[in-house]
Amino acid sequence: MANRNRKEKELPIYMESAEKFSKDDDSIENSIQFIIRKQQAWNDRHRALIDDAEVEYRKDGNPMHAWDIFMLCRRDKWPIPEWVMRYLDQTADRLTATDAGPDELGECLGFKAKKTPCRGGRQGMSQYRLAVIRREAIAHIVNWLREHPLETIEEACQYAYDKINSRWGFVSKDPILTLKKWYNTHK
Repeated sequence: MANRNRKEKELPIYMESAEKFSKDDDSIENSIQFIIRKQQAWNDRHRALIDDAEVEYRKDGNPMHAWDIFMLCRRDKWPIPEWVMRYLDQTADRLTATDAGPDELGECLGFKAKKTPCRGGRQGMSQYRLAVIRREAIAHIVNWLREHPLETIEEACQYAYDKINSRWGFVSKDPILTLKKWYNTHK
């Protein structure tokens, strides 16, 4: 019953399929090749998402990246990456090896660290949110350029900005330049 009211996590754009099935050639061989290509594209995006989240986790230490990948892998029945398992093991050790009260729960979960105070609280959630927005924007740009090969990067960035702004309310002094930088550092 508790999960009934829980909002289902919306799949980000980078988890969509890469190509559409064409009914022009419906031979069994082509159908099988299509399914294999689609699965490979899905696997590649899945691995890229996990790798990007690990990079962000190592960079900012925000445990939300680990939780994000944990939920994704559980839902899609993928093995949990080792870096997420290490985080969960460390969290379990902290939770069970302490008599900490509710006030220390965030620290036990890894949201506060003496070395990097930005990991927890409002600033840590902002960093996580920005990382998710960045990944989603890059995916929109990549998909736009794949579907519109004659269009410019600026048009792809405008499309991506419109998408992430409507979903996240993304604000930036020069959003197209920001998205372009994100895309160029990601390539």
